Amino acid sequence: MAISEMYNWLSVVSPGTSTTLDIRVSEVVEDSVKKQAVFIGDDGSEEYADYGTVDISAFYVTLKFVDLTEAEAGTIMDFYQDQNKGNGIIGTFQWTNNAEAGQYIYTVRFAEHLKRATSPPFRFDLSSIKLKVLGKPS
Repeated sequence: MAISEMYNWLSVVSPGTSTTLDIRVSEVVEDSVKKQAVFIGDDGSEEYADYGTVDISAFYVTLKFVDLTEAEAGTIMDFYQDQNKGNGIIGTFQWTNNAEAGQYIYTVRFAEHLKRATSPPFRFDLSSIKLKVLGKPS
């Protein structure tokens, strides 16, 4: 069986900026979601609902980090805060997936608000961030 990466399933989506988040990760967890539901009746029977008219999956990735440097934590914060990059959860930008064999570049946005803990002396605990994958840049 051939290796199938999410890159193979995505259409072209231009990001709001050509700036690319390219940061060292310890693990990337992919989450593929379809707009579907399964309803289970009292008798154990199942009813299925497909809410999409097109067979499209939504992809989310959770980037996990271990021992981020101050510079790496600052880069992530910059992408989240900068109006010309992530702009919180509404801006789109490029992300390089260094965990994939092809190191593909994706068009993404932050899927959640950024949470970061700091402790003396200037240690940043940012264990993970979640991105919504919108497509691949042209």
